[in-house]
Amino acid sequence: HFGDPVTTLLVRQTLANNYDIKAAAARVLQAEAVLAENAGRRWPELSYNFGRDRSKRSFNFGGARFSPLTTTFSQDISVAYVLDLFGKLKRAKRAAWADMLAAQSNEQALINSMIATVIKSRVDIATIQRRLAIARANTESWRNTLEIVERRYGQGLVGPVDVRLARENLAESEAVEPDIELSLITAHHALDVLLA
Repeated sequence: HFGDPVTTLLVRQTLANNYDIKAAAARVLQAEAVLAENAGRRWPELSYNFGRDRSKRSFNFGGARFSPLTTTFSQDISVAYVLDLFGKLKRAKRAAWADMLAAQSNEQALINSMIATVIKSRVDIATIQRRLAIARANTESWRNTLEIVERRYGQGLVGPVDVRLARENLAESEAVEPDIELSLITAHHALDVLLA
C-alpha cells in the first residue's frame, strides 16, 4: 500500500509480469522439492508386492491325459532403511534447508528491488514532469520579459544590449525544454520496460 492507487497498480503489474520473479519463484519450489526429497530419505522405504500366477500343466495318469489349472498367489513385503551413521543424510537435509531459505531470500530481495525500482521510476517521472512545467513557466516568463524590454526599447527607455540579453535568456530557456522532454520520454520508457 503506497497511498497512491496508480503506484499500487504499477507495482502489481510489475510483479505479475516480471519473468525474473517467476523464475525466482520456480527456484523456491525446486528448493522445497529437494528439501522434501532429502527429508524423505531418512524414513524407511516400504514396498509391498502381490502376485498371482495361473498355469496349466498336462500329464498322463493311467492312460488318461489330465490338464489341471493351478493358481499360485504370492506376497512380498520389504522394508529398507538407510542408517545415517556419519550424518550424511542429516547434513544433506540441512544443506537443502539452507538452499531453500536462500532461494526464498533471493526471491524476496528481487521483489523488493522491483518494487523500489517502480517507485523510483514513478518519482523520477513526477520530478521530471515538475521540472518541465517549471521550464515552460520560465520560458513564458522570459517571453513576457522580452515583450516588455522590446516595448521599452521602442520607447527609448532601454538600450539594444538589454534587448539582446532578453532574447538570449529566452533562447536559453527554450533550449532547456527539449532535454527535459527527452528525459521524460526515457523515464516513461524505463517504466514500460519494468511493466513488461
